[in-house]
Amino acid sequence: MNKIVQYNELPEKEFIIETGMHHKIYLLSNGLKYKEYNKKDPSFIKSPYNKELIQSLKEQINTTSPLISFPTSIVLNKRTLYGTISKFETGDTLENIDQDTNIFKLLKQIYQAEIEIERLSKEGWLLDDINSKNIIVNTKLPEYTFKIIDTDYYVKRTDAKYEELIKLNRSQLMAALIDALIPLIAISDTSHNKKIYNYYLLAINGKIKPTEFFYELIELISKRNEISTVLELRKSL
Repeated sequence: MNKIVQYNELPEKEFIIETGMHHKIYLLSNGLKYKEYNKKDPSFIKSPYNKELIQSLKEQINTTSPLISFPTSIVLNKRTLYGTISKFETGDTLENIDQDTNIFKLLKQIYQAEIEIERLSKEGWLLDDINSKNIIVNTKLPEYTFKIIDTDYYVKRTDAKYEELIKLNRSQLMAALIDALIPLIAISDTSHNKKIYNYYLLAINGKIKPTEFFYELIELISKRNEISTVLELRKSL
């Protein structure tokens, strides 16, 4: 499919769902996903944002990643941005992950995402709006898959240093993981452990990889409880 698609050239589409921001998601007849932006949302449609967003999306469609689902095409109606086309990722959002999911297999996939985030940070990408709804995990496959979707707000920050970007990008990932996997960590007894608290602060501020925090947390908890699933981790805090 062309990287720039006019709205009237879209393949047949089937409505799937409307997002919290009232963007509409369609499955195209070619198996790809079409996200049609809410026309009442000025950050996506109205000038001057329209021009800036189109430029950012043009940079995204020229960027490939095995773990971050960048759009493959942008959809215009003449010169007005209508939406994006990307791969249709299957699985559950991280916030709705099966509680019996093996935590170590999941952390292995998260680690791969961290490596990819480092690479994209070196290229100048600010990965804005990583959250537990924008991470798709497929636990039905022999090797779990971990995909980050909805990259609309991602921008190239050529003026920013890598050290700044990696902290911001890691921080967003860490916040998403806490929200989905261990939302009560801040008020749990475990958070009073000095070492865990220090690791938490380092991770939430993007100074270390989130998985470094999670492995330290599991090591501590494993001294009193066996941990193998997301549910066991949550209940043992």
